[in-house]
Amino acid sequence: MQPVVSLDQMRTADEIAVALYGHDTLVERAGEAVAEFARELLGDAEHARVAVLCGPGSNGADGRVAARILREAGSLVEEYDADAIDGVIDDVDLVIDALFGTGLSRSVSTPLIADGIPVLSVDIASGIWGDTGEVLGHAIEADWTLAIQSLKLGHLLGAGPEHAGEIVVADIGIVVAPSMALLESDDRFHIDAKARDEHKWSVAVGMIAGSEGMEGAAVLCAQAAQRSGAGMVRLVTTAPSGASAWPLEAVRVHVDGEHLFQATMDLDRCHALVIGPGLGRGDAVGQAVRDIVAQRSVPVVLDADGLFAFDDIEQLSAGVGSCDAEVIITPHEGELARLLGSSLLADRVGQLRGIAAETGAVVLLKGPTTIVVAPEAIDGIDVLFCNAGDSSLATAGTGDVLAGIIGALLARGTSALYAAGIGALVHALGAQRSTSVLVASDLPYLVGEVMNEVLHGS
Repeated sequence: MQPVVSLDQMRTADEIAVALYGHDTLVERAGEAVAEFARELLGDAEHARVAVLCGPGSNGADGRVAARILREAGSLVEEYDADAIDGVIDDVDLVIDALFGTGLSRSVSTPLIADGIPVLSVDIASGIWGDTGEVLGHAIEADWTLAIQSLKLGHLLGAGPEHAGEIVVADIGIVVAPSMALLESDDRFHIDAKARDEHKWSVAVGMIAGSEGMEGAAVLCAQAAQRSGAGMVRLVTTAPSGASAWPLEAVRVHVDGEHLFQATMDLDRCHALVIGPGLGRGDAVGQAVRDIVAQRSVPVVLDADGLFAFDDIEQLSAGVGSCDAEVIITPHEGELARLLGSSLLADRVGQLRGIAAETGAVVLLKGPTTIVVAPEAIDGIDVLFCNAGDSSLATAGTGDVLAGIIGALLARGTSALYAAGIGALVHALGAQRSTSVLVASDLPYLVGEVMNEVLHGS
């Protein structure tokens, strides 16, 4: 995992480091890191033409140090102050953007850079707010960003990723105390491998999913859980029994909405429940979902129509708060806005932390960067990010697959925070293995390849 910090956390770390080493030392270290990375990009720094755009603060100071070092290495360097750039910057081999740092909080105008000129931004692309990724006025589009010491929220959220290019982190000796982390590919091995004595009921998942016309959601969810290591899937559904190519290995119970709650009593040997994919939205179904959540004895993944059963955050909080077993909710922005009764804030992390604290649930907000927030930290971490997915996942049914993955990880005994976060990671890594246009029914098998490496070490 890579640490991710807010601006307040970074300021605190900076203040401690300045007291230990002095401001000038830290600026020198940062400038050296920028110059070294620039030399790698240029290949041969001697006689390379470099434009360094320098702002008035520490970011600009880092750029001036880099300019000095590159000049000493034989590069032809021109420095430009923020208020003295006129026209389009062109006819150079590299632009180093050190205009405005992560703490920018006002609207700015950034210079025009000719198409095809490579740009390296120092810490963050100028014009991007470091805590939200919002564009403040106009922002530079970088090809690379050298993040000083740690990733910031603005690298991952909002428009930040579109302006960052490839992000590399430079360690300059500042000690950060992060409460957030970006999941990386190897973090999937946080999941325990299968034990030698594991049997089919060791990792059993109960599902309440599917309705007439929406059988596919239940099928995708069940297949994903199976391919993620569930030894048993028991599916309670309101869909007609002969309406779909149901997974052969899943045990099914077909009921009407009025008997949905009673049918879940047959799931007592399951170690996690997934509620909602394709379930439908009738009054009887909604009441059954609320009763199941309020009386649960095992962890629950609440997805799609399972979330729709709750009118608002207050009603959800009451249901989640009635029992100790963990709950994960997996909304996209529209679903969460409906529960809130308002649009989401630019400060996604702050808002999600508030929702997690109020409801007691782990909140997984789906998006280009998936955000997972827990009501309580584990080893100091309460927020996980996953940015391994891409737009190939923007197709019907992939959310049902994600819910199944998370359900299987919960049933294996993984904490809700990491079941949700690593579930999102495995989901994205599976999609990366697709060799054609992805449809959701491809995903369980691709996810199975990823999980085989985790569960069997192969």
